[in-house]
Amino acid sequence: MTNLRIVPTNTAKTAALSASSTAGILAITNTQLDSKSKVYRSVGTSATITATMASSLVSCVSMPICNLSSTATMRVRCYTLSGDTTPVLDTGTLLCCEYTTIDKIDFSGVLSANAYAYGGGTYATLFFAEQTAQKVVIDIVDTANSAGYIEACFLVIGKYLSPTNNADYGASLSFTDTSKHKRSESGDLNTNRCAVYKSLKFTLKNIGPTDRKWLMEFFIRNGMSKPFFISIFPSSADTQEKQIYQIYGKQKKLGSFTRTYYSADKASIDIEEV
Repeated sequence: MTNLRIVPTNTAKTAALSASSTAGILAITNTQLDSKSKVYRSVGTSATITATMASSLVSCVSMPICNLSSTATMRVRCYTLSGDTTPVLDTGTLLCCEYTTIDKIDFSGVLSANAYAYGGGTYATLFFAEQTAQKVVIDIVDTANSAGYIEACFLVIGKYLSPTNNADYGASLSFTDTSKHKRSESGDLNTNRCAVYKSLKFTLKNIGPTDRKWLMEFFIRNGMSKPFFISIFPSSADTQEKQIYQIYGKQKKLGSFTRTYYSADKASIDIEEV
């Protein structure tokens, strides 16, 4: 199985973004914010998103926390120069958000922005051969989407890094509900419903000098303030496993290294979803 993949630097956050359609004020630039309450929304169930930036290494495109269905497709085209008309890479049309049934919270109305703060939303991701690009064009089609439009909180474009040895067994995926209980004088338990978010914690062992170098840079450069994308099982045949073990978030605390034996270390990483 392919080892986990981390995209520490999201080029899309500083790129010039445009979309083929926009519903009102829900512009594609909202995906550059660290906010689930401000989203991008298309008109209709297809959209083309274009990102133009300084020359960057690109091998991943993801739309974390979106409303795409399990039959949604994505096509990514990378252009070496922003003015090029022939792509250096074309992934073709591929499924990007596969998953088996995931029970969701019972909301009234369409499961979209009203669900994201309560643990709802899916991840649509493609990995591909690394390219140097100044322009990335993303075509998304989701004709089965019951909402009638495409919606996403974030857009990630960047180069993924992958360790030589995968995460240890025992990776912990958890959900935190920030709701508060209060007992009334009559004895009723009343709940002030608040946000739900996902966390992921895991360790990497047998880290050699090469992996130690980029992991150390990642810990320091991203710190606790800069979000990043990670997929623990990027090529899993279990589509639910692949789907739920993706996260776009920030470090809850800076990762730590432990020397396990001569010239090898173990690192712990703890992430909280944005």
